[in-house]
Amino acid sequence: MFDHWPALPEPDHGFTSAARRLADALRSLADEETGPGDVASLVRQILLGARARGSSTSLTVPLSPVLPTKQHWEAANCTTVLTGAHLKVWATPWMPVDAPDTVEQALADLDEVVLGKDASYTRSLENCPADPFWKSALGEAYAHYRSVGQRQVARSVVTAPPGSTTVVCLPTGHGKTETAFAAATLGTRRGLMLMVVPTVALAIDMERRFTKLVNDLADNKPAKRHYAYHAGLTDDVKDQIVADVRQGHQRVLFTSPEAVATKLSRPLEDAAATGSLRYLVLDEAHIVEQWGDNFRPEFQTISSQLRDWRRKAPPGTEPRVIAMSATLTGLQVETLASLFGTRENTRVIWASQVRVEPSYYVDSFDSEPTRHDAVLKAIRELPRPMVLYTSKVEDAEKWRDELVAAGFRRVVAVTGKSSGDERREVLEGWGGRTPDGDVPTRYDVVVGTSAFGLGIDLSDVRTVVHACLPETIDRFYQEVGRGGRDGQPSIAYLATTQKDHSIANDLNSVPIVRAGTAWSRWSAMFRRGSADEAMRFELDLESTPAHVPEGYSYNRMWNIRTLNLMVKANLVDFHALERPARHEPESDDEWQARLDAHFARIGNRVKVSLIDGQVNSRSHFEKRITEVRRDIVDGQRQALKRLRDALTGSECIGDVLADYYSIESHGRLYPTTPGCRGCPHCRKSEVPLPNGLYRVPLDPEPDVVDWPRGKSDPLSAFRNGGKTALLSLPWGDDQERSDLVPELISLLCRRGMTVIGGPGLGHDEAAAIQRGALPHPVIHDYDEALLMSSNNPVVWVVDEHTPWNPLLDARSESDEITYLIHPKSMLHPQRGQPFVELHSAVVSVKTAGRHF
Repeated sequence: MFDHWPALPEPDHGFTSAARRLADALRSLADEETGPGDVASLVRQILLGARARGSSTSLTVPLSPVLPTKQHWEAANCTTVLTGAHLKVWATPWMPVDAPDTVEQALADLDEVVLGKDASYTRSLENCPADPFWKSALGEAYAHYRSVGQRQVARSVVTAPPGSTTVVCLPTGHGKTETAFAAATLGTRRGLMLMVVPTVALAIDMERRFTKLVNDLADNKPAKRHYAYHAGLTDDVKDQIVADVRQGHQRVLFTSPEAVATKLSRPLEDAAATGSLRYLVLDEAHIVEQWGDNFRPEFQTISSQLRDWRRKAPPGTEPRVIAMSATLTGLQVETLASLFGTRENTRVIWASQVRVEPSYYVDSFDSEPTRHDAVLKAIRELPRPMVLYTSKVEDAEKWRDELVAAGFRRVVAVTGKSSGDERREVLEGWGGRTPDGDVPTRYDVVVGTSAFGLGIDLSDVRTVVHACLPETIDRFYQEVGRGGRDGQPSIAYLATTQKDHSIANDLNSVPIVRAGTAWSRWSAMFRRGSADEAMRFELDLESTPAHVPEGYSYNRMWNIRTLNLMVKANLVDFHALERPARHEPESDDEWQARLDAHFARIGNRVKVSLIDGQVNSRSHFEKRITEVRRDIVDGQRQALKRLRDALTGSECIGDVLADYYSIESHGRLYPTTPGCRGCPHCRKSEVPLPNGLYRVPLDPEPDVVDWPRGKSDPLSAFRNGGKTALLSLPWGDDQERSDLVPELISLLCRRGMTVIGGPGLGHDEAAAIQRGALPHPVIHDYDEALLMSSNNPVVWVVDEHTPWNPLLDARSESDEITYLIHPKSMLHPQRGQPFVELHSAVVSVKTAGRHF
């Protein structure tokens, strides 16, 4: 990199992430967008990578006014020797302050992080052959599922019946998003998949990913379409998206909850009424439970909109819901099920495991100055890209300013005060990627509060530092989860002082309106409300109870919190404010003025229905609010307690996380398997495995959801009036086998028999059957997993050399419908005579084909 300084080599695809960042940093030295601290930290990262690979040679760096001085190198824990006009530089590994007895483990751990893809253990998923529908929907590049967990989720989602709700927990890196994409893009299926995402940046990133998929699938590059709806679009583009949604021409749309509840409300309602709104997908679904606590009420209206959509949709076209996350708690699953489903139509598919990419280090300090020095040391010495988390906005901004003063320029702060455009600019500069392609990186370190990270998917973050104590174990794990998303090792370093505990207590004690105050606020809003013909009440969020001195914004915030608490207490339900209808004869100017007035006041109005007949009984109201309030407080306190338990070193952090994220729902236990690369407890009391881990999580293999649907049984007339579960479908000769069997199976799949398999059916033939069955999905049960476990109908193909499968006996003795396609000459397994002469339900493939 420095051989021909100041000339620099052109970026090369062979560069490591650190080398690419160093090249970008050196190029921007002249513009003062890079500081000496940035260069020193990136060089030491490259040197440590070489050291971990067995090379302890130095790097020769020229002396230059724009490059680090001897003092800068020493501040970055590097040793230097002056040789003429150059410095020879060696890097010394970082060590946490509070781990003198685990030096060897810490050194080995850091080696694994800087080795990256060459580490002893990186995420290596057990992929498995893709189903025909998967390859048909996503392309030949998707010839395999990433994991069995992804396969089970994909199968459950694509077979979900109209009106169903699927709650999906699938680990980071297993490909949750593709399971929704496949269901939306299969064949010529018309209709809309609406994906609600928490940030504009995530909507734009999803649009980029989906556009690439569409372009890769197309023979010719299609015309540019917009798949993300957000405030940054021109009015013309927004209008076109609205028209496409209403007319059923928009296949996929990524947007925010606010847009769904406001500008997109009417077109989505129209789409549902025509049956073209097929899927509502909630990405990062774990935050839904938090949406209603302190945010705008529009976040809560989606559940009531969904009920309206399902009610107005033609029978058999009700929107399906997919709620996806890598982590879910019991309360979060309960919230999703209650808001977006019913006990009868909601299923959970659980493939949860604790991630093993992060290695945890915890230091406790007696004073803020000593903590400050340790955090600054970690920022200088630990690998990039990096996130530094604080609990307060002012702390994040202060750290950014101090890092700039310390010689860093490739650092930026992101907090709840940052605008959408600012966040997007940070993500592009941090990751070196825009919707149009790769660009030079501009930032290595992002300083942020908990507002930064939601939906952020930079895969190669190597370090997450906390200069605070998060208020819940969920927040801590979500933020640590920014690191190592590429499956390679990362470092999670948490440095606390005693003061952090009181801050965490304050943040954990979320402001929850008391029952008596909630009653006063509800009464004031209800008195000023007006009801429509459906007895839905439009409330004014500016309503003020008697003797309340707060200003407008403060009062409005507490009214929102009151209503959100009432929703959780099942007292009321939110509804979208409907766009007004145009009056006749109303001029364009009059209509536009009334429309503008509607949207101007929409932020201060909300519509609710009363779902508890005693909502206006004060004693009942206060009893329900008190109960819900107690549950929220207890849950928050437990979440902080579990984090403190984990950080003391008395338990493995992986075990604590596994326990926290294991849930019980509808009487069934959904476990999360523990994993740990290293934590204070394990380093002190256990010996790592040969691969460097202390806990290796089991690969989750959940069952495919057996949806409660009418049995797909198009040949039921031939099963003795449905009395015989197994139907024999013999072919006579090779010509019939090649000409009739694939066509018959495609016909069966088009009529709802999704699962096919058997030793007589290869992958190529299954793919051909899928082409004939489009747009209906075809699942190829190549490993007999569904033959053994599924209660739904199965088409099973055997050949002349296939031994009898005992699973067929089990299915034939039950009510699980099985269509067995076989050569006419096949013998009965026990009696040695032709099967067709002994079985009671037989129809030839030729006759069965004519039946259609």
